[in-house]
Amino acid sequence: MEQKPDAYSPDNLLRYHMALSFVDQLEAEGFLASGDKSAMYALIAEKYGIEKSSIFAV
Repeated sequence: MEQKPDAYSPDNLLRYHMALSFVDQLEAEGFLASGDKSAMYALIAEKYGIEKSSIFAV
């Protein structure tokens, strides 16, 4: 039986925060607007299985 990875494992959280950091960098360089950034944050959280109410969610 295949086991689903834990959304709050250290590896998954690291990947999640690295993805958020990339989005922050895109915004800082002027490639994204604030509205786009929040939409991308929501998509990234969904991809990595992070709940919106989690203490790890941004």
